[in-house]
Amino acid sequence: MFGQVERRQQSHAAELDPYGGEAARRLAWAARFVKGKLRSFEREFLARLQGPEPEPPLPLLLNELGLGGRPGEGHVELLLRPGLDAARHRERANALGRILAATGVSPRAGIRATSWLLQAFSALNQRIPGRLSQRKLLLDVVSRRLETDVALREEGAESLRLEVDAAVRELFGALPALQRRVELLDTTIAATGRLPFVVCCAAYVRTADGGCELEAESHAHRLWRESRARQQPGAEDATGDEDATGEEQSPANAMTRAWSSGQLELADAAELARLRVSGIRAHAALSVPDVAGRPPLLLTLYGRLPGQFATATMRGCLDNVRLALGRELRRVHDGDTVPAVAADRRALWRQRLFGGGLRMHMQPIVHLNSATCTKVEALARLQLDDGELLAPAQFLPILGHLELDRLFVDGLHQALAALHHWEAQGILLELSYNLPPSTLRNPDCVAWISSALQRHRLAPARLTLELLEHEAYADEDELRRNAAQLHTLGVRLALDDLGSGYSSLLRLRNLPFDLVKIDQSLVRGIAHDNRRSVPLVAGLVELARRLGVEVAIEGLETQILLEFAAYLHADYAQGYAIARPMPASRIPGWTQGWRMPPLSGISPFALHDAAD
Repeated sequence: MFGQVERRQQSHAAELDPYGGEAARRLAWAARFVKGKLRSFEREFLARLQGPEPEPPLPLLLNELGLGGRPGEGHVELLLRPGLDAARHRERANALGRILAATGVSPRAGIRATSWLLQAFSALNQRIPGRLSQRKLLLDVVSRRLETDVALREEGAESLRLEVDAAVRELFGALPALQRRVELLDTTIAATGRLPFVVCCAAYVRTADGGCELEAESHAHRLWRESRARQQPGAEDATGDEDATGEEQSPANAMTRAWSSGQLELADAAELARLRVSGIRAHAALSVPDVAGRPPLLLTLYGRLPGQFATATMRGCLDNVRLALGRELRRVHDGDTVPAVAADRRALWRQRLFGGGLRMHMQPIVHLNSATCTKVEALARLQLDDGELLAPAQFLPILGHLELDRLFVDGLHQALAALHHWEAQGILLELSYNLPPSTLRNPDCVAWISSALQRHRLAPARLTLELLEHEAYADEDELRRNAAQLHTLGVRLALDDLGSGYSSLLRLRNLPFDLVKIDQSLVRGIAHDNRRSVPLVAGLVELARRLGVEVAIEGLETQILLEFAAYLHADYAQGYAIARPMPASRIPGWTQGWRMPPLSGISPFALHDAAD
């Protein structure tokens, strides 16, 4: 008989729902006996998980992250709550598992803490009044909930690891498709800013005087800097400029050590104590190798959880980010010629560029046979609030592909409006305008151009779009298709900077160019007594002529170079010897007053000898 009773009890325990009505009744019955022990159970359980004096304790972290239960309710109290349901348990245990994994608590430590809790409750259960079967059923309920809790915590920990791995894979997939330094930094900052429990992140570069300058940052980092600037208006960074963070400049901090070591460095206790007032409990600085000859880049990350950047998962993640970003920075290698622009200045320039600061200056292009100006090239300038004008080399590197698209469209409308305005004054000119390769790849590019021409009532043949010859294109077939669509529209195409590299002969063969522009560096070679430049330029002009393509020579800064272009029978000439770029409003007056200087027609070799 006793064997039958025991078997029925075992069968009943196997079918027991730890969240069902019977489980709730047993826990409610035992609550008055357990209540006095909950605080000590919670304290010891957390100590076995986090250490004897955790800072901050897990309940506080859960509440800060919006995952806490009732006010002041600990995890042990939640587990023993009669009304706990499976969904709430999963949510809370998953969250706890993610936090434990993020702060470096091992699964084994979690199992040991749970085993201790079961033993402690079992000892207490022996002293609860009631029948043996009641106490056994109560212990079965608690045991089942604790077993489930361990599994759910590990489920949460695994979800954190998978989330970190997915973020790294996504970044690895995105970076190789980018062609600009600014996009590499912005994409990396966005990806690292989405890592679990990361508050904000930023990228710094070394300045010439040994200080550091903020080059890119997440939106949250900017808000944090602005908040700290209001709280500490006198804080200054190592460069002597006001800086809202203050922490980056403390002596021997994580950033300073990372600059020196070239590795991942974590903030020490003193630094974290200063940051804690902002709700930040972890700080990592990561040195990223940049282009040869340029100081390394520094990524900084700030986190909500103590020790979150010290775990093996995050160290591996950040090391992969470091290697991937360094490799891609070397691939785009525009950082060795373009100085870094501070994040605040970059934000100001972007706002100004698309907020009324774009100015299109025009440089005349002369048709050599007729000795008249028949074209202008539209060149973007950024006018700051104080009137200063920035050249494209200064502000184009701060723009990503989407911003380059917008700049192209805005500038095209300005330039076409100027052509229409001049036509009303009896001045009929054509327009030459640079088309970024990334914009050409945009499927809406042809529609943008067609719409702009229709809006300003201009014939497509009056627009020549210049494609940079030295830009690498990921898909030549795509380039050919899009270029053909523009040609069908009636727009003329020019190959800019012919002779500067990258498969120019193949492009001349494969794409429907109407005009080529000889690279300025070759023309400068003639001016600087480079004897190979003369036959090289002459050969390029002859090649274009045999292909039935018109030729423009730019960079003509002196009369002797203008003579050289005329001798080679180039179709068009452009450069300071004719005119510098000027505001569109000055073009009518310039065209009325300009006259082509007399050209001698002597040979380029005689010109070359005369320069000696």
